[in-house]
Amino acid sequence: MRGLADRFIHIDEIDRKWVPISEDDKFRQRTPELFDGYAKPDRILVNPEAWRRRCNGFNPSDIARQFEQRGVLIVGGGGKMSRAEQVVGGTHRFYVLVRSKLQHSNTPTPET
Repeated sequence: MRGLADRFIHIDEIDRKWVPISEDDKFRQRTPELFDGYAKPDRILVNPEAWRRRCNGFNPSDIARQFEQRGVLIVGGGGKMSRAEQVVGGTHRFYVLVRSKLQHSNTPTPET
């Protein structure tokens, strides 16, 4: 996924708590609303607003369904495509992508 290094805050779980992994990520965490989401070791968490923007004019729901069918998107309960995930400072809703599926497949990302 293009923009992963500079559009996402990289976090990892330390002592059962999610924390930014670098000084740059600590700085980014001061204004998380300016970023597209979070990158966990195994998942990419995309804010709903960023998901719509990255779909670049295509229907975000259609793209989410395609990703779900390909095993790339982890959906929430109750038929929702987004799901609640624990991040720095609390739990929020995100479109949750399986990182390994993005790295090892030809699955297009929302921006391609």
